[in-house]
Amino acid sequence: MLASPINIDEKNEKEIERHKQEISRHRHNWAPPSIPPKYWTIGFSDTQEVKEINREAEVFEAKKARVETEAR
Repeated sequence: MLASPINIDEKNEKEIERHKQEISRHRHNWAPPSIPPKYWTIGFSDTQEVKEINREAEVFEAKKARVETEAR
């Protein structure tokens, strides 16, 4: 005779998910990209493009730091 499947009610399922989030090493709800914006843009940028790229990189780093802080 086969064993009957375990019934997990909604409350237990939520408790299991909560527990997994507590013990998981991978808590990011949003995984940031692993490279900065425009990393693969090839060529020499003019001054205006460099300023925009640097501004985007600063935003990227700030967002990355915020996500890492929230994950702790």
